[in-house]
Parts: sequence; C-alpha cells; structure tokens
Amino acid sequence: MTEEFRMAYIRSVKVRHKKATKAQKGWVLDELCRVCHLNRKYAITKIHQNLFERDTVKVKLAGRKKFYPRRILEVAESAWLQAGCPRSVRLKAIFRLWLPWIETRYRLPKNEQALLLGVGPSTIDRSLKGKKAACACPLI
Repeated sequence: MTEEFRMAYIRSVKVRHKKATKAQKGWVLDELCRVCHLNRKYAITKIHQNLFERDTVKVKLAGRKKFYPRRILEVAESAWLQAGCPRSVRLKAIFRLWLPWIETRYRLPKNEQALLLGVGPSTIDRSLKGKKAACACPLI
C-alpha cells in the first residue's frame, strides 16, 4: 500500500468517522487499523489530526486581564524618560514626588493617579521591556 493511497483512505475514513455514532466509530477505527496496518492509538491520532480545522473558532487562551489601562503605562513611560531612565523601584518613588507635574501635564483624574501610584515595579518592568534596551539614558 503506497503512502499516497493510505493518506487518501485516511481522509475518507475521517469523513465517515465524523458522521458516525459512538458505536460505529469503533468499527470505523477497527477497519482503518486492519486496512492500513496501523496501531490503534496512531490511527486515532491520524483521524483527529486537522479534523476540526474549519469547524472550530479560535479560542482565546485564559490568562489574567490587564489591570492598568494603556494610558497609565504611557504616563509611566514618559515619566521614566524624563527622569533619565531610572530602574523601576526608583521610578515608583519618583511617581510620588512628581505627582503635581504629572497631574498638570497629563490631566489625570484622581482614580488614575491612584492607579499610577499603585503600579508595582515588576509591572513597570514589563511595560518598558522593549524600550529599556533602546534607551540611550545611562542606568541609574
């Protein structure tokens, strides 16, 4: 049996397997194993391979939702550049000192100010990840 014939046969079996009831699926699988001399587990893998390619909707992977709006992180990036690219722990302390400047320049409401002051150093590091390497500022 040639590989080309085997693949054509598996494609035809996929269609029958998809339409079959649970009991019939076992028979279809037995037939595939007998005809193509395949191990049962390998035959199951081949039947399910790309079977639902067009039928399924792409599922978004679960993960944490973004807590800080993009605007807050943009303000943090701007303050980081103005301060001379300090490390995130120092930048967090700078936010508190520079709050009047940030408030007048970006017109942040009180709730966004509270979010900016609550941003953790690791979040700052994640938001500045690609920009740190490109920054010409000396690291403090």
